[in-house]
Amino acid sequence: MEKSYKGVVVRFLRDEERGQRTQEKETPLVIEPLVSKDQKFLKEFLSSHSEQLMKDISKYGAILLRGFDMETPSEFENTVTSIKGIKAFNEILWVEPGRDLVEGTKSVFHTNTQRRTGGDTAFGGFHCENYEHPDVPRFICFYCIQPTNFGGETGVVNIAKLYPELPEKLRRKFEERNYLVVQKDLSDWSKESGLSVEDLEQFCVAAKLGIVVQDGKKNVTMFKPPVYEHPTTHEKALVINYFNSCSWRKVFYPRLLRSFFTDYIGLKWVRHHVMWYLNRQDRIAVRLKYFFQELRNKSEPPKEVDIRVGSLFNDQDVKIMAPLLRKYYSAFLWKSGDVFIIDNLKLAHAGMPGGDAQRELRALFCNRIGGIPYTKQASGVFSPRNEASESLGSEFNKMKMKKRAA
Repeated sequence: MEKSYKGVVVRFLRDEERGQRTQEKETPLVIEPLVSKDQKFLKEFLSSHSEQLMKDISKYGAILLRGFDMETPSEFENTVTSIKGIKAFNEILWVEPGRDLVEGTKSVFHTNTQRRTGGDTAFGGFHCENYEHPDVPRFICFYCIQPTNFGGETGVVNIAKLYPELPEKLRRKFEERNYLVVQKDLSDWSKESGLSVEDLEQFCVAAKLGIVVQDGKKNVTMFKPPVYEHPTTHEKALVINYFNSCSWRKVFYPRLLRSFFTDYIGLKWVRHHVMWYLNRQDRIAVRLKYFFQELRNKSEPPKEVDIRVGSLFNDQDVKIMAPLLRKYYSAFLWKSGDVFIIDNLKLAHAGMPGGDAQRELRALFCNRIGGIPYTKQASGVFSPRNEASESLGSEFNKMKMKKRAA
């Protein structure tokens, strides 16, 4: 255990603080008050111990600040950004609906104002933050305003440990090239943004996003490397959206439920089991869809531009993947005021099922990763070595304002 921290208790979670059993007992590292729990002390502590904190986030994958005074999103923002080396950004290109800034803050986001993102019956949404966006944060930070009455954890999976256990043949496919993540019609984007197609093309060229003409339409395309080499630990990890990776969902969902089944036993989980069962029945239609899609693909090979990372998984790969997600899974029961800082290149995360109370979290996205290659010709392994000075979302909004002022 790290001895250089002064004025705090540093420990790992106790079993009673977790919703489920785990073998990942060193994730997250917990920091609690010993001398003082007020904001002034915490900010001074984080600032003066910044170098060690950054090392420990890389080592353990996450840290949890627990038991300190934390009453507002503004305090959360000021606290996290007092760590030297942590820089929040507040604009994301192609940001999802409902990902709105919290009033009175510069960079704190609602997790989603249009839908629940944890603490209900949903299950299995493991992902690395902003996989579908070019603005990828190195760190994602959560602040708990209100936990659920039971469950509702933010579960994390150590994807750096998971990756070496995937089949070697599959890993070679991941590492050989970039795969398509987003394909967006420029005409639709023009209507959304109020900018001309020509303006958007110029922006894409500057941002190194590709333009492809397909079926007579111009599309902006974003390819991404699926494998990242950690800048500090040099571990490789599969940095993707694990649940929405296309075709492998046809068998992934029931396999994942099976792997996590014993974590949700008892009367309080009956409603959840009913919903999961109904959701599994919906997957029959999905499986039929993919069956006919595969028959069609045998006679009509997919165009290269359409290849996504999910198409690499066969049924056997999914059968291996689902239990590995559980094997390297870790979670804790939220408490009001908790601050959870996650290394997005080491841990995937998901909002887990919970009780009826409205879970309220707020989020910060920090240290936008620079230099990500968005072309399909690039290697499938990316080693981040620098941070971008601005997000593409910020550059895009500046361009919009300039065009409107002209």
